[in-house]
Amino acid sequence: MSGRSDRPRLVGFVCEGSTDVVVLRRLAEEVLGSIDARTLQPETDELDRAVPNSPSGWSEVKVWCERLSSYQEYFDPLVGDAFDLVIVAIDLDIAVRTGLQKAPENLKAYDAKALCDVVKSWLPSPIDGRVLIAIPVMSVEAWILAALFPKAARPQLEPKPAEVLVDRKKISMGKRGPWKRVTEYRAFAVAVASKLKRVRDACSEADRFVRKLSRFVSE
Repeated sequence: MSGRSDRPRLVGFVCEGSTDVVVLRRLAEEVLGSIDARTLQPETDELDRAVPNSPSGWSEVKVWCERLSSYQEYFDPLVGDAFDLVIVAIDLDIAVRTGLQKAPENLKAYDAKALCDVVKSWLPSPIDGRVLIAIPVMSVEAWILAALFPKAARPQLEPKPAEVLVDRKKISMGKRGPWKRVTEYRAFAVAVASKLKRVRDACSEADRFVRKLSRFVSE
């Protein structure tokens, strides 16, 4: 029988949108090596695009967490492969807009623990150590800014990083805000992974996420 070391780690992703999955998955690959990635939320097609009319957003992350009755169904299932790790991610900007958390008075001193605790409250207790919670500040686009623009001053302090990407002609503005397309974010994900040291130096929550991932490298 093959041991865990003989196969890629099976990693699940629970995110607000498909572009978040694309970036976080590439970072997981950079740290862990080859992985078998499964998007648990939102529902996506073979090209990583969200399936039309399928639910997405922070509220669906909450629904997924609250619907989970036991970690056994992922980590010790009666049928199917056992996951090695499940990554649950939510951005600070959406948490502020929806009232999950107050806007921090000082982003420089922001500690994601409060929002992380909110996400944990949605999950069964005690939290299984194989569930990793990622809290980009203000959104994962801050990590993209750090990768693409080495002279950007403190991208994690940028209150609207996606709009900065619009201003820099990296993405377009749609009717409901910055237009986030998987094809563009796939290239951004490669940039974040290739410039990971820079991203970690500029964004403390990216550094925290990588350190959490690194705990699974030798397992």
